[in-house]
Amino acid sequence: MLTALNKEGELFTLSGDMRNRVPQLRKHERFFCPVCKEPLILKAGHVRIPHFSHRHHSQCIETASEPESPRHLQGKLDLFEWCRSNQLAVSLEHYLSDIRQRPDLLVEKAGRQFAVEFQCTPISVQSVERRSLQYLSSGIIPIWIVGGQPFHKRRANDMFEMTEYLWSQTMRNNGQTMLAGYEPESGRGFLLTNITPYTSRKVFARLHQWPISKIKYPFPSFPARTNFPYKNWPDEKMNWIQQKVRYGNLMRDSFLRAVYMEGSNPFLLSPLIGLPVKYMESFISHPAEWQFFIWSDCLYMVI
Repeated sequence: MLTALNKEGELFTLSGDMRNRVPQLRKHERFFCPVCKEPLILKAGHVRIPHFSHRHHSQCIETASEPESPRHLQGKLDLFEWCRSNQLAVSLEHYLSDIRQRPDLLVEKAGRQFAVEFQCTPISVQSVERRSLQYLSSGIIPIWIVGGQPFHKRRANDMFEMTEYLWSQTMRNNGQTMLAGYEPESGRGFLLTNITPYTSRKVFARLHQWPISKIKYPFPSFPARTNFPYKNWPDEKMNWIQQKVRYGNLMRDSFLRAVYMEGSNPFLLSPLIGLPVKYMESFISHPAEWQFFIWSDCLYMVI
């Protein structure tokens, strides 16, 4: 934690160069948790930046997220200073009592509120969705920022791998799917834009990076993709079908079972099945799979 209440009940934030002030603060000040009002410990080692911590056996809900990594502490502090440099109204670790959430940053701009979560450690997709829905229920827009680069692996220049966890933190901006990341060690921000999936893990996208001082809030917009490798799509689709046939199970795989029961061959499906289309990232399954069911149930009858 970087924010606490002092003995006067005022919010105190450990921002800026606080390490030299820690001895005096420990001697003359007392700090309390804004959520549970329990006394806090002010810590400052040789490696980790100064921060507050609950005592052992605390019952506060905030202890569920402790301890925080040095990357997380430094990252949200950097993002806090970045928001202030953009003349934004921002609160660090503001507790939202109505939904019992404490986003890393609560930002206000043009009458709208944004909850910024700097997530350095993977959590369950269900947790991301639950917290996002809680923010939305209070009229707050959630923004997730990955701690580090916003992809699991880079396969080629514009080819990346993403996990289900990373997919859960993507956002849409001007019709584009994008994912943000920040690396405190280098002070660089990353934005993966024009994300278009080949499969649920393999995507075509563009990676942009800048020093955080050069980034303005909100995230910049980029033109829609103009060079999507359509020529590679049939090969990628065929690779997916080959893997499906090789490792699929007719008893458990509804796609393969439906194809064979219809009397079709997975390798000889209509070329209209499995095309790259807008918003296909909304589906977990490959476009060939869900488009086959649309074809089978609707389009085949018309044509």
